[in-house]
Amino acid sequence: MTTYSMLQTAPKATLDTLIKLAEADPALPDPARRDMISGIRTVAKILRLEPHLIPASAAELRPLLNNALPTAVQISEARWRNAKSLLRKALAMLDPDSIPARSRADLLPAWADLLAQPEAAPLRRGLARFSKYCSARGIAPGDVTQAVYWSAPLEVLHP
Repeated sequence: MTTYSMLQTAPKATLDTLIKLAEADPALPDPARRDMISGIRTVAKILRLEPHLIPASAAELRPLLNNALPTAVQISEARWRNAKSLLRKALAMLDPDSIPARSRADLLPAWADLLAQPEAAPLRRGLARFSKYCSARGIAPGDVTQAVYWSAPLEVLHP
C-alpha cells in the first residue's frame, strides 16, 4: 500500500478527536481542559451536529462556521467568539502548524500600497492578517486565488 493510499483511507480527525486530545493532555490544567472541551461542544451545538461528525480541519470548518447561527440556539455572540477561540487552541494541539503565531512579516509593497489607499480604509482591519499571511508567502494582491484563500488558517480570515 502506498503512502498516498494510506492517507486516503486514514480516519479523519473530528471534533471528537479534539475532545479526546484535550482529555488526555497532561500539560493542560483542569480548568483549561474543561473550558476547551466546553468550547468544542458549544461549536458542535451551534452547528447542530455531533462532534464525531464535524471535521477537525480549519479548511473544512471555515464554511460551517461562516454559516453558523449561534443565536438560533441561544448562544451569545461573546460565547460564540470564546468557543471559536477555544476551538482554534484545540486545533493547534492537533496540528501546531495550522494556527500560526501572530505574524511579524513585513507587508509586501503591493499590499502596503493597496491598504494605504483611502478607499481601503473600511477593509483595512479585516485584511490585516490575510495581507501578512500572503506577504509571508510572497503572494501579491493580484496573485490571490481561491486556493490561496481556502488554504489560509481560520484565524487569518476570521480573527
